[in-house]
Amino acid sequence: YAAPKQSAMPAFRRSTLRMILYTELLLIDSIAILASFYFAACMRDSNWLSLAGVNVGIFLLPITLGTAIASGTYSLESLRHPISGVKNILSAFLFSILIVLLGSYLLTTELPLSRIQLGAGALMTVVLLMAGRLVFRRHVRAMTGDKLLDELVIIDGVSLDLASDAVALDARIINLSPNPRDPQMLHRLGTTVIGFDRVVVACTEEHRAVWALLLKGMNIKGEILVPQFNALGAIGVDAYDGKDTLVVSQGPLSMPNRA
Repeated sequence: YAAPKQSAMPAFRRSTLRMILYTELLLIDSIAILASFYFAACMRDSNWLSLAGVNVGIFLLPITLGTAIASGTYSLESLRHPISGVKNILSAFLFSILIVLLGSYLLTTELPLSRIQLGAGALMTVVLLMAGRLVFRRHVRAMTGDKLLDELVIIDGVSLDLASDAVALDARIINLSPNPRDPQMLHRLGTTVIGFDRVVVACTEEHRAVWALLLKGMNIKGEILVPQFNALGAIGVDAYDGKDTLVVSQGPLSMPNRA
């Protein structure tokens, strides 16, 4: 196989880039909510779309963002799959409308909100949120090339052709012989994986159990490459009677998924 690239921590961590993208996405959602209710208020007297003289969008924004953050809307999944992100942010937005309506009903004797303006603001928000998320996906691709994780491949005594741009290290060259009782080796391994989001180990069958034990002790997503399972077409891992199994089929779809 091609000689692995001998490098350690990536020069520019993709975790930093992801945080920038999350911040940009949060700003896009914020602008969509505030702009929609500002324009809705301009349809007629703005007092009909305000609570205590403040545009209702100001109240909806923190509730929406707080709910979205708590539910994991700003996540790797939202960057990769905008449809999933749209569903999550719309759920958070609708929840915020419910909270504001309930709060205004409980705290006032009458509801000082125009249903037409509120509906118009909500509709514009939904459209802008959807459009913003779908357009933002192009921005994500342009910024990252769909490479959102810093990945490290440790090759231990096997041949492996790497098609991705992951960093590859030969365990023999950097003296990473798997031994959980060797503190120096553990220190080298811990230093090596710093800055990576995902570590994949390609090793011989007799070393897999040891590498699995070592990766479990790291604060990182660790995986063991098992090429012979490719022929089975495994789609997941499960367990039976305390033993691991490979899932190769899922059975019939549930009723909601058939729609």
